[in-house]
Amino acid sequence: MHEARGDPARFYCCYWPELGTIVAGVYGDIYLRITTDWSTYAYGSFATIFNPQTELDHDLKVLSPIGGDAIEAGLKGEWFAGRLNASAAVFRVRQRNTAESDGFDTASGQTLYRTIDATSKGIEFDVGGTIAPGLQVSGGYYGPPRAATVSLGWKF
Repeated sequence: MHEARGDPARFYCCYWPELGTIVAGVYGDIYLRITTDWSTYAYGSFATIFNPQTELDHDLKVLSPIGGDAIEAGLKGEWFAGRLNASAAVFRVRQRNTAESDGFDTASGQTLYRTIDATSKGIEFDVGGTIAPGLQVSGGYYGPPRAATVSLGWKF
């Protein structure tokens, strides 16, 4: 039988004096055990996004905060007494009011911005482990756009 555990959805709220407003959002996650010792599990998470901006628009006013949401689901595992770790995930991030450069105002000496809506989505794979005492290797893939990273590290 698969066991599920997770953190209850959390709510946060605070007053942002520079904006004269209250900021609120939610985030939460859930885990589903695949192996009895939790060495392999599936997970999912959700969060709202709020990020104040300092960029100016053509009226020399500060842009509205970025808002949006992020969702991710994947698998994580650990094998051979923690010497091999791997994860695979899919994600989507949607943002509203993201600043994009829209020219330069010579009178004020400021770069001016407009807002756009942006969506990022893709997949991610990571593998890492100890191949000899004190020698670790890791690699990953994130796409799209296609990008691969490999790193080699030593622990002393």
